[in-house]
Amino acid sequence: MDDETYAYFFIEGFLCKPDDISKAIKLKPTEYRIKGEISKLGFPIKQNCWILYSTCQKNEQFLDNHIKSLLDILLSRKKFILKMTEKYECGINCVGVYVSPNHGIHLSKEIIKGLSRLNIELDFDLYCNAIMSSQ
Repeated sequence: MDDETYAYFFIEGFLCKPDDISKAIKLKPTEYRIKGEISKLGFPIKQNCWILYSTCQKNEQFLDNHIKSLLDILLSRKKFILKMTEKYECGINCVGVYVSPNHGIHLSKEIIKGLSRLNIELDFDLYCNAIMSSQ
């Protein structure tokens, strides 16, 4: 098993259809989740969620590259994203599942400024599968 990293921008808590969010920000999601449906992991989804994944491959070692990929897209739609942040919870979630030692996370001034300009949160979920992969 190799390291796997990915990141996605999310908009949560809306009551409208995901298509309405897409029209408002002029962007199609990679996926969306609807409150009450059953997730891939088998639990009920608690709230609607619109999701856009970074354009990086899941074997991209550095999460900051995933964040930059998303910021490039989102900053080009800044005025639409800011309208969403006024109404809903919005952010970027970064996930790293590591077999090898963690490659670290670097948040450049440009990344921090971009997140601030969009008024969005940043979350990291980091997991170590080194023990599981050695069995």
